[in-house]
Amino acid sequence: MRRGAIICLSLVAVLLWTCKPDFIEIDLSKFSVTLNTPANNLQTTTLTQTFWWDRVEGATWYEIQVVSPAIDSPAVLLLDSTTALNQYTLTLTPGQYEWQVRAFNNSSSTDFSIFGFTIDSTPDISSQIIVLTAPVNNLITNDSTITFKWDTLYNADDYRFEIAIPDFNNGTEELAPQAVEIGSITHSFKQEGVFQWRVRGQNAFSNTPYTTFTIEIDTTRPNVPLLVNPAYNEILPDSINPTLFWDRGTVTGSTIMDSLYIYADSSLTNLVRGVFTANTSYSDSLGLGDFYWRVISIDAASN
Repeated sequence: MRRGAIICLSLVAVLLWTCKPDFIEIDLSKFSVTLNTPANNLQTTTLTQTFWWDRVEGATWYEIQVVSPAIDSPAVLLLDSTTALNQYTLTLTPGQYEWQVRAFNNSSSTDFSIFGFTIDSTPDISSQIIVLTAPVNNLITNDSTITFKWDTLYNADDYRFEIAIPDFNNGTEELAPQAVEIGSITHSFKQEGVFQWRVRGQNAFSNTPYTTFTIEIDTTRPNVPLLVNPAYNEILPDSINPTLFWDRGTVTGSTIMDSLYIYADSSLTNLVRGVFTANTSYSDSLGLGDFYWRVISIDAASN
């Protein structure tokens, strides 16, 4: 018995050792983050900066901080955020800045890597970029009243805001151009569909280029699915896998997915299968018994 116990313990030890690498994270303390842009000691008039750094193997997240004028003597903290990406875009005002990034996982982190840069003021905003912040690009929603937001720009007097359906090259106006003095505007759509919205900054001397996003408004519920096959109370042989078919009718709005539920009781409490699918059919071996099924459709706008 003792020999058998020793063998069992040895096998357990071997198994634990072979599994061990799956649970060990890379020690990031011996690595550093390589910063790319904005370059150290950069002097520029570009207000919108994309902070970009190299990924670190084994890192789950990155912490980025942007301060003015310097990390060791900060007067203003502009950004303190974590991200799984290796870049972050931020619109600033003229001034002196330092930014730092560290990588971390659940057990360790790198030291911060630090760069500094300066943004000079200029009345010419033609090379600046407007950053749209909400709603996200390609949003599909059933809310017909939307608040559009963007980062304001130093030296911009106001912002030109427009909406077109379906786009600005081939469409018509949903909203005539608006001059907006702040970084947001709310609009209630008169119709459903795919729209483009865009914003540019303006002053007496120049304009920025437009920044354009797309949004889809879909407020119509999908058709109630029509259950086609098997027919109500149909008896099927056990030798085949039953295939359930249903019909959504014509899809005129956003993409539709279906939730199929199969129950073993008429009170619909004993769930046998639950399937989320883009198809309008499902085949499975259910075995012997009475089954009850239903389908609920939901579109990409959550109708």
